Amino acid sequence: MISDRDKSTDICVSGFLGDVIISVRSYILSGKNQLVIVMKGKALNKPTPLNLANHAYWNLGGQNSGNILTEVVQIFGSQIIAVDNKLIPTGKFVYVKGTTYNFLKPQSIGSRINHLAETKGYDINYVLDVEKQKKKKLAATVQDKKSG
Repeated sequence: MISDRDKSTDICVSGFLGDVIISVRSYILSGKNQLVIVMKGKALNKPTPLNLANHAYWNLGGQNSGNILTEVVQIFGSQIIAVDNKLIPTGKFVYVKGTTYNFLKPQSIGSRINHLAETKGYDINYVLDVEKQKKKKLAATVQDKKSG
C-alpha cells in the first residue's frame, strides 16, 4: 500500500468554484488482482463540482509490445458526458448507441479510432450503467489477444 498526504488547491490554480482539499489516501493491490485507489475531495467554502479520476495508462501486452489498438474493450456504460472543443465536460449525457464511443459489446480499441480525428482518441467520461443498489458492479473489461 502506498499513501499520500492531503493536497489543497484554490480557485486560482485549478478552476474550482471555491477552495478544495483533495487526497489520494492509498493505492492497494488486492489478492484478487485488483488495483484499488482511494481518493477523496471536499469543497471547503463553496459547493463545487468535483470529478476525481486516475489517468493511468495500461498496455496489457506488456512493455515494448506495440500499441493498444488491438486490445478488446467492453464498457458497461450506455452514455458518455459530452465535451466541448477543449474536451471540457459539458454535463450533458449522450447515448453511445450508433456512435464511435459504443463499446457495449466487446471490440478492439482501434476498430473506429480513425473517426476521432478531432480528439485523437477516446478522451471522454463514460456514464456507467448501475442499478439503484449500492454494490460494486463490473465497469469494463479489457483483453489483449496475446497475453490474455
